[in-house]
Amino acid sequence: MKTKYFLACFSIIVLLTGCFPNLPQPATTEPSPSAEITKAPISVEITETQTSPSPTTHSLSFEMLKNIEYVLGDGSTKVLLADGAYEKTIGVETVRASLLDKIVYADLDGDGSEDAVVILVENHGGTGQFEYLVPVLNRNDIPLPQQGYYLGDRVAVNTMVFDNNRVVLDMRVHGPNDGLCCPSMASSRSFEYYPGFGFRLVHLTTGVEGSSYRDI
Repeated sequence: MKTKYFLACFSIIVLLTGCFPNLPQPATTEPSPSAEITKAPISVEITETQTSPSPTTHSLSFEMLKNIEYVLGDGSTKVLLADGAYEKTIGVETVRASLLDKIVYADLDGDGSEDAVVILVENHGGTGQFEYLVPVLNRNDIPLPQQGYYLGDRVAVNTMVFDNNRVVLDMRVHGPNDGLCCPSMASSRSFEYYPGFGFRLVHLTTGVEGSSYRDI
């Protein structure tokens, strides 16, 4: 009898224990006192903006100089260029004139205004191409072309610069054995401008240094 009672009590205890299992508690993680928060460095790239210099503007622009009146080499005939060229037939003669694409700026007459120098090419119906170095004075931003200096027939102007108050041309001119079509001799010519008189040749070299070299 006691055995049966003991077994019955034991069974009730087992049943009650199964109804209330031990539930797991959520684990909490405490931060380590030695933990450090590392922040990634912020990289800032500064780009320097470079501004290109604005092109120099001239009161006597090349576009202006291509559309004004010039005096031809004879000192009396005037031609009005249109976009750098002129052509007109008078009787049996056709007169043509044009500007080369070379220009320098400088105060030629010392009045404080920037003048210009261009090269005017004349043709009178034949094969000749007569080139003139022409000063264009600045009169209150109005171009006033002067009489040009004759450079030659079918010479080739490589460069034109203004240096030490002189207009300096690097050219090819005709050697002793050259045809008019094909100048081959190297030449450098320097010009100074004299108000009222125009350009005057002040220095000239031809050829290369040696027996045929001239320095005047």
